[in-house]
Amino acid sequence: MTSGWSGPDGGQDAPDGGYPQPGYPGSGPGYGPGYPGSGYYGPPQLPRHPDALTALVLGIVGVVALPLTGPFAWWLGNRARNDIAANRGRWSGEDMAKAGFVLGIIGTVFCAFFVVGLLLFFVVAVGAATS
Repeated sequence: MTSGWSGPDGGQDAPDGGYPQPGYPGSGPGYGPGYPGSGYYGPPQLPRHPDALTALVLGIVGVVALPLTGPFAWWLGNRARNDIAANRGRWSGEDMAKAGFVLGIIGTVFCAFFVVGLLLFFVVAVGAATS
């Protein structure tokens, strides 16, 4: 099969029977979408909301290690979700903000259990010390 394309040596077809390979003419920038090196990477992406990732990280930390960060994750996640909803088309990261919000609620519940447990411990310790 002859493709009509001549390679760098002047008369050879492309190595695969007619399709230009990278490094051959017709395969670099400026040859349209679908060709290697065309520079087309899909539609532009919206910037992520600045608090979305922070809420997610604080929520994960609040559930896994330090429950005191749970209320902050809840607050930041809620604020980021409201900003994203109010400004459709400006921010992305709604899923991260929602996950941070939910993990913040769970971390806050853990924080409440921690505080109640700490109070019970002190009440029992003081009661045992006085009797």
